[in-house]
This record gives sequence, C-alpha cells and structure tokens, in this order.
Amino acid sequence: MKIQLQTASILGVPLQNCDADFKFIVNNQAYQTNRIVANLLSPHIRNVQSIDPTINEYVINTNQKGNFQYILDLISFDLIPIPDEDFYFIEEIIKMLKNDNIQAISEPNDDITMDSVISRIKSHEKMPCLFSNLLKKEINFISSNFYKLDKSYKADIQKFSLNTIEKIFMNPKLVIRSEDQIVSIINELYLKDKAYSTLYEHVLFINVSPLKMKIFLQNFDFSDLTGGIWSRLSDRMSEQVFVEDSGKFPHRYNMNITNYIDLTNNQNF
Repeated sequence: MKIQLQTASILGVPLQNCDADFKFIVNNQAYQTNRIVANLLSPHIRNVQSIDPTINEYVINTNQKGNFQYILDLISFDLIPIPDEDFYFIEEIIKMLKNDNIQAISEPNDDITMDSVISRIKSHEKMPCLFSNLLKKEINFISSNFYKLDKSYKADIQKFSLNTIEKIFMNPKLVIRSEDQIVSIINELYLKDKAYSTLYEHVLFINVSPLKMKIFLQNFDFSDLTGGIWSRLSDRMSEQVFVEDSGKFPHRYNMNITNYIDLTNNQNF
C-alpha cells in the first residue's frame, strides 16, 4: 500500500520564517527538519505555533513502532510505499499530527467487489484515519448494493463497528430489499448490546412489517428511547388511524352513531 500527502494540506500554511529549524522527537529519536515541513505535516503544530511562534520541536510517543522518515518523505507529494507492518504506526502518527490529508491510495486495479467489500471494510475500519477515503468509497459501495446481500452476510456485517454500521444505514446511497432487512440486523445486535439502540433512529418504522414490529416491541427497552427513535415510531403511529375492534373493547367505541335533532321551539323538521 502507498500513502500520499494531499495538496490541500498547503492551504493555510504560513510562509513567514519557513526556513527556521524544527525538530520532531519520535519515540526518543530526533528528526531534524524545518518549520514549513512541520506546518505541512501537522495542522495541530500550525495552530500551536500561531499561539507561540517560539515552539521549534514536537514530541511524539507511539504504542506501535515504525519509521517516521516515511512521514517526512510525504513532503514530496509523491506516492510513498509503506510496508504492512508500519500501518498502525502511521495511523497513530496521523492522529497526533491531526492531519486528515495523509491518505492511503489504492492500486489502479484494486476495484471494490461484492466478494471483497466485507473484508476490506473490516480491515480499513481499524485504521479510520489512514484509510478514511477508501473506507468512504467502500461504505458507499456496500450501501448502494445492500439489497444484494443474502443472509450469509448478516453475521459479517454485525462484526463491523457501531460507527461503520451507522454510516451504512444513514448513507443516502442505501438501497435495501425492505425495511425488515435492516431492522432484523439491528434487533439481533440490540439483544447482544443495548449500545446498538441508536441504530433504530435510522429505521423507517412506517415500512416495517407487523411481524418485525412485534419482535422489536417485545425486545426493546423503552428506557433506551431517544428523540430520534420516538420520531420514527411517531411516523408509524400517526400515518393511519385504525378503528379498534369493538369485540375487544366493547365499551370503548360506540359504533352505532345516532344523530340528535333538536325540535324544541317549534322548529320545522
């Protein structure tokens, strides 16, 4: 895989004192460079220096080990090959630099397919900074083809992070077979962990079948009700008025309507 510094990172970089020395200290190893390189690589450093222009070094300590020279090489704006074992290190560095313009670039023939999209998302969501652009394309792809997924894919989708699943269900490109398709997945996730209750905010309950609606009502703890879920449920409840079966509640509804006509004061019929 290769990474690249996007040219958008140039925007907002101050040009004054651009040749002043600057030092990165990464896991106790010093990397000497200059101020403009530091500002290009890190909007965070740029903001800090706008407050205190005397700052001339930045300390980074990571859990994963790797070669920081790959980051410095990005200044060429060329594609920089990165060994697989350095991906998690690069992900940590990007988070600390707070630079979303450092992105992994896919190979020209690396097309997304129905067979590969699940494994790609599982891999890339572990490093959402480095792979944010690719992850966005993959989520768009699976969303627009969600209706093609059979039951065998349900278990795989449930292994995605909550954040990824939410991005799929709220994606404007989402195409599904029916509302039951996604409410079934959410019902199963919710039974495992109530943290998934927020996903119900993306269900159009008005289109959920009576059977799936019954399952939802049996399992849902209304202490988990949010404004978004209530809004979706309200749509279903207010869309159509149902006449209650008089046999079930015989005294609640009067089905025999009698018109009352006031004939007092000698009014004509």
